Amino acid sequence: MINVVVTIDSKETLEKIGRLLLEKRLVACLQIIGPARSLYWWKGRLEEAEEWIGVMKTRRGLYGDVEREIRALHPYEVPQIEAIEAISVLPAYERWLIEETCRGRRGCCAPGLRYPRRKQRTHGKGARADESG
Repeated sequence: MINVVVTIDSKETLEKIGRLLLEKRLVACLQIIGPARSLYWWKGRLEEAEEWIGVMKTRRGLYGDVEREIRALHPYEVPQIEAIEAISVLPAYERWLIEETCRGRRGCCAPGLRYPRRKQRTHGKGARADESG
């Protein structure tokens, strides 16, 4: 599980991006925090801005799609889009996140959804055992 953090100058645009990602099942949740005061360097000048912070919960394997969708709608020349991997997650929460981001996706392994068959490896004299992974 990862948290994708985004900053943006408009709560409405953040909600628009978040709803699109939720509808596409690329994220399971968007938390909107703000407004926040940001101080940063931009093109050699110290800048200040009021921004909104979006924290989106998703699976690591979806990061590329999430980033692509955010970049397509984000107004900044160089937006903050960063993924922070969760070290520990409540198992029930992680199952929920996986189920929500897998819903409607073929071949996606999620508790409560259909699992694709695992490849089998032959061990020893023809005995078969499921691969663990």
